[in-house]
Amino acid sequence: MGVTDGDISGVRNKIVRGQLLAKQKKEKAQAKLRKRIARKEAEERGEVVERGWTRTIENTKEWLGDSEEFADPRTRPAKVTVNEATGDVHVDLGTLKTLFPATAQPAPGEPAPPEAKILITTSPGKPPSLFTKDFCDDLQALLGGKGRADIVPRRSPKFELGKVARWARGRGYGAIAVVGEDHSKPTTLTLSLLPHGPTAHFRLTGITLCQDIKNHAKATPHPPELVLNHFSTPLGLSLASLLSHLFLPPSAAEVLESQGFAGRQVVLAQNSR
Repeated sequence: MGVTDGDISGVRNKIVRGQLLAKQKKEKAQAKLRKRIARKEAEERGEVVERGWTRTIENTKEWLGDSEEFADPRTRPAKVTVNEATGDVHVDLGTLKTLFPATAQPAPGEPAPPEAKILITTSPGKPPSLFTKDFCDDLQALLGGKGRADIVPRRSPKFELGKVARWARGRGYGAIAVVGEDHSKPTTLTLSLLPHGPTAHFRLTGITLCQDIKNHAKATPHPPELVLNHFSTPLGLSLASLLSHLFLPPSAAEVLESQGFAGRQVVLAQNSR
């Protein structure tokens, strides 16, 4: 009979407990080896052997079928219509079109209102680390520089995200970007349009600052080229609209339409799900 967890937990002597634990680990390894050898021998005899499978997000989704009763229109490809006369393309976002209300156009003869800036802030509590500060500087340059984005770190834990959003809206900001920090490294990025959203939360991994890129060039104030891949569903298109609102404001869209891409910055967003 093998060593069980109950046998180990009941031993008070540390040395004996360690010996039992090593014995249990060896027994488990030998049992796993015997099972693997038996499965290989069964395959050589031509028998059907059931193998395990890796648990992932994709293969554990519950399929509800093709019935319209269970279909979620947000996860289906969006309907696209093309006007053959004018060549205009219209994408139907369905119920998600209310996330992005149309911008009020100025009356004829009146000047256009100034574009709202973006507030970049950090996690509440202690001041951000030097690496996080450099990351915020790179994000500010990517969003259009100091003329379009301001960096205001949160130094007090009393300033929760709701208060920050109300404070930013009261001062004319049109969006906020919250850089979350853990162990002196930026780990999350929360983007939100003001005042009604939507809000998107991203996890940050593998960050390389501009100054650490070999033979890097200096960022220019031109709007970046925004490349969006695999955002074909209404839910994906709503996220793509959020990114386009942040990186390509109306003025930048007019510049790109008249001058084309003239800068040195590219923003690539790829949906892998």
